[in-house]
Amino acid sequence: MTQRGRIIKAIRTTGVLCLLARRMTRIPRFSLAVAVATLMAGSAWAQTWTGGADPDKSWGTGANWGGSTPANPATGLISFNADGSVGGGVTTITSILDQDRTLNAGMRFGQGDPDNGWQHNVDLGAHSLTLIGNTLTVGLGGWTAGDTLTFTNGTLIVGQATKANIGIGNAGCFGYLRINCSFTHNLGTVRLGSDSGDNPYGTLDLRKASPSQSSFACDELAVGRFQLSDWIYAGNGWLYLNDVGGVIKNLTVASSFTFGNREVWLNAGATIDIGSIGARATMAVGQVGNATLAPSGQVTAYLTSLILGDSGGTGTLNLTNAPNSLIDVDGTVSLGYNAGAVYDTAGGIGILRLGTGTANFKNLNIGGNTTVAGNLLTVRGATVTIGVGGSSVFNIASGRGTLELDFTDAATQLKVWGDYRSADASPAKDVDTYIADGRIRFFKNGSELPGGTISPVYRAPYTYLYRSVARTVLIIE
Repeated sequence: MTQRGRIIKAIRTTGVLCLLARRMTRIPRFSLAVAVATLMAGSAWAQTWTGGADPDKSWGTGANWGGSTPANPATGLISFNADGSVGGGVTTITSILDQDRTLNAGMRFGQGDPDNGWQHNVDLGAHSLTLIGNTLTVGLGGWTAGDTLTFTNGTLIVGQATKANIGIGNAGCFGYLRINCSFTHNLGTVRLGSDSGDNPYGTLDLRKASPSQSSFACDELAVGRFQLSDWIYAGNGWLYLNDVGGVIKNLTVASSFTFGNREVWLNAGATIDIGSIGARATMAVGQVGNATLAPSGQVTAYLTSLILGDSGGTGTLNLTNAPNSLIDVDGTVSLGYNAGAVYDTAGGIGILRLGTGTANFKNLNIGGNTTVAGNLLTVRGATVTIGVGGSSVFNIASGRGTLELDFTDAATQLKVWGDYRSADASPAKDVDTYIADGRIRFFKNGSELPGGTISPVYRAPYTYLYRSVARTVLIIE
C-alpha cells in the first residue's frame, strides 16, 4: 500500500473526519501526516477516572477512564471521582502514571459526594506529571466532603512558562495535598481553605517533598480566609513549607498575601518577600480567625496596605526574630480592623512586633478601626517612620491601642511627620498627648520607664523619639 493509501486508511479507521480536495496530491505527505496526528491528539476532552480495570491501576489503560486514555498532552480537564463514579464503599483511589504526561486544562480531585471523603494516591511511576496553566484542585463538594491527595515516586511540575494555580478545600469542604516527591512550580494563585463556601479546610504539605527550587513563589497566596461580595468568612488553611531537607529558604508573594486563620510553617531562617518597589502588594493577617506569622529570616515587604486583626480575628506579625527586615507601606497600616464579617462586627485585634530593621508607614492607625482593645505596636531595634506629608494619619485610639518603644536596643527610633509643638493638622501634634495618657510607652531591659523619660524633639519635617545622647536628645533618667 502506498504512503497516501496508508494515511487515508488511518483517517477512516480512527474516525477522524477530514475533507480532501481532488488536488490532494499537492499537499506534502509529511504535512498531511502531521495534521492527522495533531487532530487525533488535540481534541479537548474532559475525562474522569473510573478505575474500571481494577486491579490494573495504570493511567494507560482505557478501561480506567471509561473507555479511552487521556491524550498526551491532555487538553480537557482530568478528574478523579469528581462525580462519585467510584462507589461500593471504596475510599482509597490509587492510580499509577504510565509515562511522562502533560495536562493543559487542569486536574481535579473531588468526589462531589457530601457524605464521604476519599484518599487519592497518585504513584508517578518514576515519571513526570506536568500541569501547564489552569488549576490543581483538591476537595470539592458539600459541607462534610473531604479529599486527601498524595503524590509519590516521580516529579510533579505545577506550572511552566504558563503559570498554574492550586486550590485546596473549596465550597466548604476539606482538602489536603501532600507532595511526597520531586516538585517544581511556577504558580499564579494558591488558595488553601480560602474559596467559596462557608468554613472550608485546605492544607498544602511539602514536608516530605524534594523541591527543585529554594523559593516557594506565587502571585497570590490566601490561607484560611475568603471574601464573598462584601462579607468576610471564616476559612481554615495550613501551609507547610518546612521541607525535611531544608531546601525551601524563601516565600515570595507578588501581589496579595492573606493569612486569615490557622498556620503557616517555614524553615528556620527562611526569608519572606512580598511585593516590590515597582509593584506593591497587599497583606492581611488574622481575619475572622486567629493567625500568627513569626518568621526567623529577613522580611522585605513593599505594600499598599497592611491589616492585622480583622472582623473578630486576631492577627499577629512578629518580626522580633527576623533581622534587618523592611516593611514599606505606601498606604495604611491598620492594627485592628473591621471590614464587615458574617460572625463578628466588632472588629479584630492587631499586633505588630518590629525587631531590627526599617519600617515606613504612610499612615498608622492603632485601634482606630475597631471597637476591641489590645491592639499593639512594639518597636525594639527598628527605625519607624510614619507619614510623608500633611495628608498622613498617625492615630492611636484611646483604650484600644498602644505603641511601645523598647530602648533595650539603642537603635530603636520613631519618626512622625510634622511638628508636635504646632497647632496645625500635622499628625505629630498628638505625640505629647499619647505619651501623657500612656498610649506611647517606653521600656528598657524589661522594665517600663516613666512617661517623661523621653522628650520629643522636632527636626523638620519629623518629630523624633529615640534614645541617643550622641543625637542630643534630652533623656531624663
